[in-house]
Amino acid sequence: MDEEKLKEKVEEYLRSLQEKGFRITSQRRLIVETILQNWDKHPNVRELLDLIQEKDPSIGLATIYRTVELLVEMGFLHEVNLDEGFSRFEVSRKDI
Repeated sequence: MDEEKLKEKVEEYLRSLQEKGFRITSQRRLIVETILQNWDKHPNVRELLDLIQEKDPSIGLATIYRTVELLVEMGFLHEVNLDEGFSRFEVSRKDI
């Protein structure tokens, strides 16, 4: 995904969250950006934590879980079970 499309998608996701009544925090923005930057890797929450904490070590696991759950509920992410004992997440194909 090129940089311009990435920015558009980040704003689309955040706008949708805001329309549902959720606040747009810098933490939430960073989580959405990181998910979209790594769309092809199907990260799990622990991998997202590592990637996100490289940029902002103050963001905790619970914050990431909550944001990922919201994005799944809204249809932006899909939970994938590969029988690894944890879930991975992929960006909806319409958003790539």
